[in-house]
Amino acid sequence: PPGLDLPPAEKQRRVAEHVKRGQAALESSNDPDFAIGESKAALAVDETSVDAMVLLAHAYYAKGYYDLVQDVLEKALQRGGGENKKLHFLFGLVHDRAKRPDQALESYQKAVAIDPNYKSALMNLGVHLLRNRRYQEAVSLYERLTGELRYRTAASLTNLGSAYRGQSAEFGTSDINKRNELLLKSERTYKTALAANRNYANAYYNS
Repeated sequence: PPGLDLPPAEKQRRVAEHVKRGQAALESSNDPDFAIGESKAALAVDETSVDAMVLLAHAYYAKGYYDLVQDVLEKALQRGGGENKKLHFLFGLVHDRAKRPDQALESYQKAVAIDPNYKSALMNLGVHLLRNRRYQEAVSLYERLTGELRYRTAASLTNLGSAYRGQSAEFGTSDINKRNELLLKSERTYKTALAANRNYANAYYNS
């Protein structure tokens, strides 16, 4: 029941258990309803839990309740959730759906500032860099994502290929060798993306 008179350590333990079960339900069995139940059970123990609110927002997003997602995230932010990387990532997803690209970009940047190895946020941040023609930044990001962080999906490799291709246009006639080098890198990277997933349409389209 709400308002349990429990020691802080016990509250923390119970909240963590509910959040863990709810997160597992989303990740392993794609069961947002169970996750919603677990997040509400956690909030019944501690209504100020940012982790529980973020889990609830994630589950609402999976259900398509986008207005509720933003409401929950704003409450979590007010409760001190500014250092929660997933909060900012979910904000980015909501802003993307609402066609607010500048706010989405800022949210992904905040998530990555908290955790520079946050692969999902890096992937989405790179998409916005490409859209804004910030090709050098996109190249650096996707080279790290597909290299050091070993996130070598067809999508990440295709985006790296697009970043190389976009950067090549910046050289124009000023450095033909550099332009051609980048175009060759782009072609090779698209081929690697197709090797990772033969059915990934974007790689075919760009190659």
